[in-house]
Amino acid sequence: MSLGGVSVEHPYPFAAGRPVRLEFVWNGRTVALHCDVVRCRLVRSSVNGSVTYSSGLRFSQSVAESALTPREMVLQLVTRSLRERPTASYGS
Repeated sequence: MSLGGVSVEHPYPFAAGRPVRLEFVWNGRTVALHCDVVRCRLVRSSVNGSVTYSSGLRFSQSVAESALTPREMVLQLVTRSLRERPTASYGS
């Protein structure tokens, strides 16, 4: 996830340029975002017929019921990462 979009994996192909609605739970809150498919490619195929595609989605707008924006989610990720990072001690 970045400020501009997200990469997702899924079992069926998306057409580039297609609008999609991305909905997920983030820290216990439902987030819904409108996105445009930038790219889609096959990343895995198995002998049993299952496939996995990877798509790059660009955020186009937040859906009204979403309380969080992509910017707020990225800020939460960075803040959490910095808090969890071990502190370095230099010299004696």
